[in-house]
Amino acid sequence: MFKIVADPTFVAPVPLSRPGLSAPIVVQVTYRYKNRDELRAWIARSGTVDDVQYLDEVIESWTGFQDEKGEAVPYSVTALSDILARFTPSRGEFFRTYLSELTDSKRKNS
Repeated sequence: MFKIVADPTFVAPVPLSRPGLSAPIVVQVTYRYKNRDELRAWIARSGTVDDVQYLDEVIESWTGFQDEKGEAVPYSVTALSDILARFTPSRGEFFRTYLSELTDSKRKNS
């Protein structure tokens, strides 16, 4: 059954690039849902605020990140800032996945 009210959050696989690796590493990100008008306003603000602040508005949590000791790194603004500073493509990868989840059709070709 299709609910007409969206859940407040959703989980999406985000492929993140790493230098020296031929394939991205996929992490799971829990995003906050935005309706059409909220999404348009959020997109319009792109480039006008700090990338960390911008993405923190839509990212609630994540799994799949580890520190140098192999321990899980929970979501935080500091962790997001570190990732964006170290891995330049990650900003676009987080952004594109979020946008795709809210705007692209999930219909399979038969």
